[in-house]
Parts: sequence; C-alpha cells; structure tokens
Amino acid sequence: MKPLRLKTQKKDEAANNSTILNKTPEADSNLSNCIIGSAHSNNSAEQRSRILDALKQHGSASTIDLRRNYDVLAFAPRIYELRHGYGYEIDTVWTYQETDCGKIHRIGMYVYRDDGNTKDLFGGV
Repeated sequence: MKPLRLKTQKKDEAANNSTILNKTPEADSNLSNCIIGSAHSNNSAEQRSRILDALKQHGSASTIDLRRNYDVLAFAPRIYELRHGYGYEIDTVWTYQETDCGKIHRIGMYVYRDDGNTKDLFGGV
C-alpha cells in the first residue's frame, strides 16, 4: 500500500487561492455571525473560557452555536474539561437544529446548571 501524500499549502498560498476563488474574509457573510474578534486565541484555555461565557450568558449553547459564533470546532473535549477538570455542571440535551445549509441535524444543546438547577430552555425555571 502506498503512503498517502497530501499537498500542504503555505499561509500565503492559501490566501492567494482564496482571493482567486473570491472567498476573501471581507466577502464571507458568515464572519458577521462571529461574536468574538479575529484576534482571539484558539488554545484550549481560551476555548473553555468562550464556552463558559456563552453558557453563563445564555444558559445554553448548541453545537452549531459554539462552532459558528464562538469559533470552537472541537467543543466536546472543552465541555469534558469544564465538567471533569473544573467541576462545572453542564448537561447535554439532544435536540434538532437547522444548519446554515438548511439541513436539520440532531445536535447537543449544552445547558449550564448554576447553583445545581438546570436552566429551562423554554423560559421556565
């Protein structure tokens, strides 16, 4: 079996290709959804912080929310770390949500429990 050889691009080549394809960051409408600025860090501590901020502010956040608005692509390990490493009470509720492409997916909704009570997703306590 032959080894798989992938061609990698340098940062300037990738930028050049995105310009050729008319996919510059300025033209990408999805950037307007992002709650955080472009200067943020993607280390695990910063991702945990963004997730925790989202959960505390809104009471819950979905898989799609965390990817789209908080730029956390691998959220499962960060949720695990918040639960097991830092002791935060975060429940997972399975639900269905539409993606930007218009497809319905079964996704996790992460619900923050403050003072031991799960915040109701539908407005109650």
